[in-house]
Amino acid sequence: MRPIIRNVDQVGGGNLMENYSLEDIKELWNDWEIQSLILVSFGLQVFLFLAADVRRHCVSRIPRSLLWLAYMTADSVAVFTLGHLAVGASAPRHQLLLFWAPFVLLHLGGQDTITAFAIQDNELWRRHLLVLVTQAAVASYVVSRSSWPDRRLLAATVLMFLCGLFKYGERTWCLFSARPEGLRKNSLDSLETYAAMAGEDRTIVSREAKTPEEELEKRIKKMLDAHERRPPALEAETTLVSDALANDLNTIAGADALPDLLQGLRSKPHRIGAYHYVAALLSNCYDSLYTKGGLRGFWIDGLRECLAYNGTQDKIFFLLFLSALLFPSLLMSATLVLFVHTDKHQLYSRVDVVVSYVLLVGAIVLEVASLAVSILSHSESGADKCIHHLPGRRKQWSQALAQYNLMEVYNIEAHARTSSVPMWIRKLWGKLLGDKTVTHIKITEDLMMLVLDKLLEFGSHKKDWSFASSRGQSALAEISSTATATATAMHESIHGVDFPTSVLTWHIATDICYLLDDQAEDDDDSDPVNKGKARKLSNYIMYLIFESRVMLTTNSKLVHKATMEDMEKALGDKVLPSNEAIKMVHDEANKGQHHPANNSASSGGHQPVTQLQLLKNNIEALRSRVPCACAVADELAAIPGGRRWGLISTVWLEMLYYIAPRCGGDFHADHLSTGGEFVTHVLVLMHQLGPFLPPPGA
Repeated sequence: MRPIIRNVDQVGGGNLMENYSLEDIKELWNDWEIQSLILVSFGLQVFLFLAADVRRHCVSRIPRSLLWLAYMTADSVAVFTLGHLAVGASAPRHQLLLFWAPFVLLHLGGQDTITAFAIQDNELWRRHLLVLVTQAAVASYVVSRSSWPDRRLLAATVLMFLCGLFKYGERTWCLFSARPEGLRKNSLDSLETYAAMAGEDRTIVSREAKTPEEELEKRIKKMLDAHERRPPALEAETTLVSDALANDLNTIAGADALPDLLQGLRSKPHRIGAYHYVAALLSNCYDSLYTKGGLRGFWIDGLRECLAYNGTQDKIFFLLFLSALLFPSLLMSATLVLFVHTDKHQLYSRVDVVVSYVLLVGAIVLEVASLAVSILSHSESGADKCIHHLPGRRKQWSQALAQYNLMEVYNIEAHARTSSVPMWIRKLWGKLLGDKTVTHIKITEDLMMLVLDKLLEFGSHKKDWSFASSRGQSALAEISSTATATATAMHESIHGVDFPTSVLTWHIATDICYLLDDQAEDDDDSDPVNKGKARKLSNYIMYLIFESRVMLTTNSKLVHKATMEDMEKALGDKVLPSNEAIKMVHDEANKGQHHPANNSASSGGHQPVTQLQLLKNNIEALRSRVPCACAVADELAAIPGGRRWGLISTVWLEMLYYIAPRCGGDFHADHLSTGGEFVTHVLVLMHQLGPFLPPPGA
């Protein structure tokens, strides 16, 4: 390597000036280009291994953006490096670079912690299969260019080549297994099997249980045992995130015993373990969709099954599963032994030898660490507690609740309209660092218990098992049976409009009641705890609809826009505290205006509605919901504080149960890789605890 020419202007105690010509810099890069690229490729693999699991429990956009950048760059750098090896690894004393070609295949195989960044990446399994074939051919060409004077180095290269093929094959298989097309087919097959077995009155029970009732008892026991410790490894059910999620057959067959079982669970102080049980299910589902955990888990579970049944055929399968599990680490270890005993220092550059050791030892460390994590995560022994303390595995999901509050969003937009920063800069900044209109709060245990207890309350009475088809009607029916006056606006806000419009109306009404409830602290009937939980659910369901676009229609978008414009007219671009702003909106809406709900009720609500009247009502429904929300808030204000907030929280709980099975499988699958969603956990609870999901097509 030619030294860089230095022009020394002053010698001695003065300044030392060094000038580098463009040719010197170019020659320096040419000499160290491949070494730099291979180390960058290895560094990206280390980063992916350490950071990929963060997205399981992280909702921040910055870490996910860095991970996306590393994920997209890793394959490009590896392919670019292999291309340079094919044309630039024949220089004297640099022929050891040919030994690095299999490591590029290994890097293309990726890390066990991430195979796909998003569910759509699994659709690219054909591309990865093609890349596997083409890059394996290029690597073979690179290896064949050397005469390999030391056969031990050739043997080490061949072993590493097989290891790279195996790891890349694993990644391609995992992508193929988790492709959306395959998931939809599995969902269809599961629904078909479900329909056939339900028609024949058959169920699926585990080896430990003989009847559906015993299976349900076993499931509830697992939920209770999951309290304050990591639950046992569970089978990954990717159908949990399907569009056609059907009720569990055991809950249907064991329907007679189910109310008593749920009443018993409701009385247990450690019933919060049901959430840990569900989190383990969804964590394994995440592994099957986005990592190699599903494949590794299949081999580990196969080993466990073979150990439990010591037959001749089981021993054969035991050896196959064990070989598949240990194959990469054994090949890497053998490669290291051969490389250590190879005559390197006389033939090759010392720097190249050091880089080779870094690649080899680093690959072994990553593989052993991945294997250890896989074994611990699928172990049902005391080792389960160890993985709970590994980096990135402290939580199985973000445990965060997204919040979208209409009044806070208005204040943000009003402040932006008066800002001197151009709109396009604000939009670009929002896309890079996240939308400020959505915030996240830590979900509290009392809120989780509120959702679970209401679910168990509904499940304890067979007459209430259709609660997933109600979006507040049951709560209003109960309050109407004891109310002295007809709550017209409340009923119209639930029965007379679509679901997103109903959510928007009740969200504004909840905010009015929350911010203007002057007697909340003084009135003995007030319920400040329930009040806070109801508002959190209100903001969360608003986020699901108007930010995540669950069940959102064009009509609902127009209603949302009209509502924001109505608030702008009332406030006049003023940025006020939420309690002052909502009071001003409420007062402005009540100034001599008649609420649409009351008008429709007074104009012959019991007479047949004509087609023309239906069209007029539909047009009326596209207008701002502020007047209707104020009417609902006024009717709620007439109810004593304790009962009022009990009603509001029950309405929001019913809306949560209503929206959970209607979010769609794509929504649940996508959000498993962005920290997880609470509504997904609610859906799985409904699936695991009873036949509470709406019938197919509902």
